[in-house]
Amino acid sequence: MKFPEKLHAFLRLIRVEHGIMLALAVLISEFIVLRRVYLFSPVIILSLLVPFLHEMASFALNDFLDIKADKLNKRTDKPLVGGKISKQTAIYTVIFGYALSILLAYFLNPVCFAIALGFAALSIMYNYWLKDLPLLGNAYISASMAIPFIFGNLAVFPTLHPAVVSLSLIAFLGGMGREIIKSAEDAFGDRKARNSKTLPLVIGTENSLKIASLFYFAFILSTLLIFSFDKKPTLIPMLFVLAADTAVLGIALCLLRSRTHHNLSMARKLSLIAFIIGLVGVFLACL
Repeated sequence: MKFPEKLHAFLRLIRVEHGIMLALAVLISEFIVLRRVYLFSPVIILSLLVPFLHEMASFALNDFLDIKADKLNKRTDKPLVGGKISKQTAIYTVIFGYALSILLAYFLNPVCFAIALGFAALSIMYNYWLKDLPLLGNAYISASMAIPFIFGNLAVFPTLHPAVVSLSLIAFLGGMGREIIKSAEDAFGDRKARNSKTLPLVIGTENSLKIASLFYFAFILSTLLIFSFDKKPTLIPMLFVLAADTAVLGIALCLLRSRTHHNLSMARKLSLIAFIIGLVGVFLACL
């Protein structure tokens, strides 16, 4: 396999788009608190690297432990299932990512170090145990989407800004909806490979997707909070957030009408794009 193909497979293993989104979340919260950000400041650089490296390790560990389930779910898009990345590479990525993220957090401050250490422990618990339990695994992943805002705030200032707390809530609600969809998408393989007790396997796919839709509706309502802080809403940021909310609303309504495996996969992927668009809108609102 040529280097560009190997690099592409590795970036898919670590879900680089997730890492970029988490780093952007940190940057947004730092900008909200400081009103300006010096990108080449050591503190800023460290604070962006910590969540990216943690995410890299967590996804690599998840794919390593889920090879059997992913094969049953026919997830040929996963590099380990397709044989494009070796198991050894995945393990090295796990060790490197966790170790370096915790080490870099140590040089920020004690609170950031505690967050990095605690979420590394929770990440390992999730990959070995929590992901097979109803809602608890979903809640961990959602919290890992929310904590970068808190982390970024505390990396540069000791008290939490109300807007940062609101952003964390928005991320958590959107994450819960998306993760329940993922549980429904992977239910067959999870049950066969690990005898999981995820929410769709406990209460059924239809009921689970209704709950996911409710989280998406709550996400839409919560995005209005961010415009209640500091300044009057401006047009361009509102258009970005409106686009994200419209997409999430469409996804939620589709989940209530169609529950094919293809639609679940598309809903999960499109919701991530919508979240990124929403984050861009929030960032612009803070300028």
